[in-house]
Amino acid sequence: MTYAPRPSATRAHRRRPYGLTAAEGARLVGLSPRTVQDWRASAAYVPLCPVGDSGHEQGSIYHLADLVALRVLADLRALGVTRDVAARVCEGVPLHPDATDDDDYMPYRQVAMLDPPWWYLLPVHWDLIDRHMRELPDIELIGVVPEDRVDAWVSAFDPGDVYVLHREEGFKRLSQADLPLIVLYPITALAAELAARADAWRRQRRIRQKDWMPWL
Repeated sequence: MTYAPRPSATRAHRRRPYGLTAAEGARLVGLSPRTVQDWRASAAYVPLCPVGDSGHEQGSIYHLADLVALRVLADLRALGVTRDVAARVCEGVPLHPDATDDDDYMPYRQVAMLDPPWWYLLPVHWDLIDRHMRELPDIELIGVVPEDRVDAWVSAFDPGDVYVLHREEGFKRLSQADLPLIVLYPITALAAELAARADAWRRQRRIRQKDWMPWL
């Protein structure tokens, strides 16, 4: 397999990173660098982090919204969702709902502080995704439910149609026959966790706050 070129960790990158390399991002989200590289090379997930005048190629470095997407993709795969479906769903994870281009990233540091926290509604069957795209093309594929409405929202569906994912409880891999139509994902909790990890990474490398890009 041919992997996408890896950005070099230059002195400028270490002092004022525009984004994280695949290896750096992989460590923060708990994946192997090889997995992240594989997803990028196969277009399962290509990062949207802006590169500016950093010298990196577009699609080679990761911002916080990309890290959130990587973790959601990994968690859906761990649940048993096919890679094609998980990749399609995760296309919208890093983007702001009102995005007009790829630079309009979701401000996950703000999402991390929401009260009540947000949960994402993630469709995990092609039939549901196709139906949404045909009937609701102007509405985002990913829905949002405030945490205080999760129980009421789940109770409105048939048992088995919705899976409420609690990341701290680990994952029981489901068969394709047992997969629900929708996974409810605790996105505020994940955003808070990854923002804290990114901040710890910055401090460990003694990167000044003023040199820390707003999308990180």
